Amino acid sequence: MSNNNNNINDFLLLLKNKPVWAAYDAKYYNTNTKILPNISGNSNYTAINTSGIINKSSSIGNGAINTIDYIYGNTNSIIEWTENIPSIFTLCSITRWLNNTNNNRILTTKLSGWQLHGHHSSGVGRTSYGAIVGYDVPYTSNTPLPNKVKTDWLVACGTIGPNNSFPDNILLDGVGKSMNKSSIQQCISFKLCINNFWGNEKSDWAFSKLFIWDYALTN
Repeated sequence: MSNNNNNINDFLLLLKNKPVWAAYDAKYYNTNTKILPNISGNSNYTAINTSGIINKSSSIGNGAINTIDYIYGNTNSIIEWTENIPSIFTLCSITRWLNNTNNNRILTTKLSGWQLHGHHSSGVGRTSYGAIVGYDVPYTSNTPLPNKVKTDWLVACGTIGPNNSFPDNILLDGVGKSMNKSSIQQCISFKLCINNFWGNEKSDWAFSKLFIWDYALTN
C-alpha cells in the first residue's frame, strides 16, 4: 500500500507553488446550509448537497496514518458543483469508497458519458476524460491499482492541457499513467458532481479534498 500521507504532503507543496482556481476541504462543509465552499478566494464555484444526508467526520485509518477530515454519504447523497469546470484543467482529489458494496463513480461529471476521476466499477484509480486510465488506453482492467484496498484513501490527479497528452498526465497515489490525445473529450460544458451522473452509477463515498487549476500542470 502506498503512503498516502506522503502524497498529501506533496499536495501541500503543490498548493504553495501553484495557486489554484478552486479548492474544497471537507472540514469547511456547512451541515446547516449544505454548502461546500470554494476556499481559494478566486471564484464562487461552490458545491451544494442537493439530495440525501451528508455527514462530517475525521479519523485515522483507511491508508492514512494522520487524521483526515472528510464528509461522507450513501448512494442517495448528492453533491453538485455550481459551475462548469475549465476546458483546460488539472484536478487533484482525496476520496474513497465507504464499503465494498456500492463501488461506482465518486467524482464525475453530470452530463458526460465517460468523464470520471479516481473511482469506477470497483476499480480504484479508474480515471477518464474520454478514456479510462489503467494499464492500457483507452480501456483498463478492473483494477488500475491492483494492490489498493477499496476503502483506502486515493490521491488522484489528472490534467488536460493544450496538447491533451504527455507522460504521466494521470497520477494515482503517485503512480503515473498516460492518456492518448485521441481518447480525451473536451469538458467545457461539464459540471462536477457526486452521485448525480446521468447513467446512475452511484457509490457510498467519502470526500476529503479537491483542488482545481485552470491550466495543465506538467510535473
